[in-house]
Amino acid sequence: MIETIIIGLLFVGAVVFLGRKIYLSVKVDKGCAKGCGCSEADIQKALKETAQK
Repeated sequence: MIETIIIGLLFVGAVVFLGRKIYLSVKVDKGCAKGCGCSEADIQKALKETAQK
């Protein structure tokens, strides 16, 4: 009985983990799929600054 509960909790945890990864990769209001919070504007600004150097 306890083994079934532990396996169920592990399965639910894995589904939540994968669901969050998929959600963050599909979400379009952020600049990248890593979920780091950087925006596309920040990335473009950094690229321009690097190109000018």
